[in-house]
Amino acid sequence: KAETENAEKQAADVTPAESTTPTAEKSINGSTAEVENNTEAAGQQQSETSAQTTETKDVPVSPFGFGPYPEVPADYPIPPDKFEWEFWGKTVKGELMSRVRIKLWNQGIRSDGASFENGKVYPNILGTVYVQWAENGEFIRRITGHPDDDFDAIEAALEAGQPPPEGITVLSRNEAGIDPYSFLELSKKE
Repeated sequence: KAETENAEKQAADVTPAESTTPTAEKSINGSTAEVENNTEAAGQQQSETSAQTTETKDVPVSPFGFGPYPEVPADYPIPPDKFEWEFWGKTVKGELMSRVRIKLWNQGIRSDGASFENGKVYPNILGTVYVQWAENGEFIRRITGHPDDDFDAIEAALEAGQPPPEGITVLSRNEAGIDPYSFLELSKKE
């Protein structure tokens, strides 16, 4: 008992300067300051990396397994702060159309809408129309495209065997369209 009390007394008498733990001490010089600065920079970089990791975790992800949603461009027709994936990505088709349009937009191809049919996306691009001919090829069964294109003039020219009006590209609806999975490099979801 006396030994225990004596050891406790000795431990209490030890001040931080008298610590029994081995320490290394070095006077501060240029290389020490550099080490301290590098350590601070590394700590700051680690904290910035943590912040970036946190930001990455906040990126909304597709409920259909397509990964994180693409960033909506600032000049997109629907501003990024108004674009709601919950609305535009409610269905697989809706999400694929939006992703295709955003990728086209980032490539400089402006699309003011799109349709989805037979597994393909048909973006509405000014000056591009998709035509579906009747089986006999004598008349147009369907024509789609950008709402500002003059469908009546285009249809009249094509049915008369004339070239389309200047600035109009005519694509066969059966052969055109974008396969969203290959265009976006996504795995097809069943």
